[in-house]
Amino acid sequence: RAVPSFHEAAGSLRSRSEVELAARTSAAVLEVTVEPGDAVRTGQLLIALDPAAARAALAQAQAVRTARRTALD
Repeated sequence: RAVPSFHEAAGSLRSRSEVELAARTSAAVLEVTVEPGDAVRTGQLLIALDPAAARAALAQAQAVRTARRTALD
């Protein structure tokens, strides 16, 4: 009769690749779509940021451009 083999070991696992993420802008996080340790694919949305600050900055830049163009005329 065969006796099952059982082995116990302590240790840790590490993925083959690891990536550090950094934002190019500051904004409020609306949603985090993954958890630490989740497998992700290229192009997958990881975090949704609030676009309000970017929209306000764009509107301000457009207003400055318009004012400068008007001043040149």
